[in-house]
Amino acid sequence: LIDDTFGLNNGIVELPGHLIGSGASSSQAPQGKGKIKVQLSSSDSLFAQLRDANFEQVGSIVKKRATFLKSVQDEKDQLQSVTEIKEYVRKLISFNIQQEKNLLSLHTSIALEIKALVTDFAFSRRL
Repeated sequence: LIDDTFGLNNGIVELPGHLIGSGASSSQAPQGKGKIKVQLSSSDSLFAQLRDANFEQVGSIVKKRATFLKSVQDEKDQLQSVTEIKEYVRKLISFNIQQEKNLLSLHTSIALEIKALVTDFAFSRRL
């Protein structure tokens, strides 16, 4: 549906600027203005899961990823020793949490935009 909605060319999609959260993987055009090119590939583990999923499954996949990221972030509240903090920081680096958050935000925005179009009466009439 991403291709049908926004157009996809060689793994690059041009999205409206309002869909891109700050710091998302893009060509860094000003947020909220014009179109921004974003590369979608299997290196984005969330996109790899969503790529061939039925649209009805997208919500649960995104929710699982958000829950996982929240649990990783909440771990910091239980850290007590320097060793635990060191391991936590190593874990954050290995998961690249900030990038994962940005990608989650991007894919959530894309899914919400597509959902709004799919639930529109005009779309139903085209089917």
